[in-house]
Amino acid sequence: MTRRSQRLRRVLRKYELDARMVRLETAKAERERNALSATARRLDAARSGILFENRAMTGDQLAALGEWSERLLAASIAIQPSIQNAEVTFREAVQDMRQAKGRVERIEERILRTSRIEDRLREDRTAIGKSLPKAKQEPQP
Repeated sequence: MTRRSQRLRRVLRKYELDARMVRLETAKAERERNALSATARRLDAARSGILFENRAMTGDQLAALGEWSERLLAASIAIQPSIQNAEVTFREAVQDMRQAKGRVERIEERILRTSRIEDRLREDRTAIGKSLPKAKQEPQP
């Protein structure tokens, strides 16, 4: 293995590590996005459950339901920017993951090409060595 191959393999290890880190970041961003979306769905479901209750209520109960409905609506609105930020972070992480995968694939291709070139050079050297006339050896006393 030549220095070039060794260097390319070190670069490949670095890029593979980078790709692994990006995969972890992507998974984290996806978990965060999913958790926030689930929270928003629960808030909406709770608000819908309060609004569509079909029973006779007193004024105090209606006031309490109205207050809870407003709080749930405010919480749903307040969580939207966080969901949007998590979505953007997730998309960026996915894009970074694709780029990291592409870098790893390009280095792997370069390693393969370099390996083929080295093999060819090694074969050429052995073929040249076999075709050269051998030096005459002097008899030893």
